[in-house]
Amino acid sequence: MSIWGAPASAPGRANGYILPFFPNRNMEEGMRTRRPALWLLCLLVASLGRPAAGLARPDPTPAPMLTIRGRWHIDFNRKDSFLRLTRDPGAGQGARGPEATRFRLEDCLGLLRPSGAAKKPVRFKIARDAGDFEFEGQANESEGDGRFVFSADDDFEGNPNLEQLWGMALYDVSVEFLRNLQSIGFRQKPTHDQLIAMRMYGVDADFILGLKSLGYTDIPIQDVILLRKNGGTLEYARKMKAERPGLSIQELARAKAPAK
Repeated sequence: MSIWGAPASAPGRANGYILPFFPNRNMEEGMRTRRPALWLLCLLVASLGRPAAGLARPDPTPAPMLTIRGRWHIDFNRKDSFLRLTRDPGAGQGARGPEATRFRLEDCLGLLRPSGAAKKPVRFKIARDAGDFEFEGQANESEGDGRFVFSADDDFEGNPNLEQLWGMALYDVSVEFLRNLQSIGFRQKPTHDQLIAMRMYGVDADFILGLKSLGYTDIPIQDVILLRKNGGTLEYARKMKAERPGLSIQELARAKAPAK
C-alpha cells in the first residue's frame, strides 16, 4: 500500500488532488499534532541566525595596527643625526639602508647617556602626533643599538597612509604646525607629502609671514617649498626683492641662493 499515492477511487483523493492516506485515524491525528511542532522548530532555527531588532551586530575583527619595525643605532658623539633607523624590508623588498633622523637626545623619553664602555640595557620612546617610536637595546657612553617599532596614529587628520605617517613622524608634522598655518590665514591646504616637505626644508608660519611682508600673498605651496629647497632664506628674499622689485615668487623660488 502506498502512503503518498492512493488510487483515484480511494478515500485519499479529493477535488482532483492526491492527499496523504493514513491506514488508521490514530496515525492521521498523530501527524497533524506533530506538524505545528516541526514548523515552530524551523522558525526558531531561522530566528537564531538573525540579530534581534535593536541589537548591534558584533564588531568585525579589528584591522592590524599600522606598524613599521627595524633596527636603530645611536652615535652620541654626533651633533646631528645622532639616531639612525634601518627599516625591516617588506615583502618582496630588498634591504634598506640606514635613514638619518633629526631626533635629539631630549626627544628620547627615558634615555640617558650611559657612562663607561660597557653596554647596558636601554629602553626609550619618541612621541609624535603622527605616531610613536619605541626602542629597546643596549648602549654605552659612545653608541648604542637595538630594535624599534613605529606605531602610526591612524586617526591623524586626512587619513594619511603608513608611509606618509612615517615621514610625518620623522619630521614632526604636528597638529600645532597645522594650526599655525591656519592661524596666519594660509588658505591653501597642503597634501600630506607637501606637509612633510615643508617640515623637511623649514617652511613654517614665520617664513610664510616673512614672504607676505615682501608683498607675496597667494604663495603656491610648491614654490615656497622649492625656495627653501634651493637654499632661499628671508634675508635672501629681501635682497632679491630690493634689487628686482617686480620679481615673482616663481622666479625667486627657481633662483638658487648662493651657498654660505
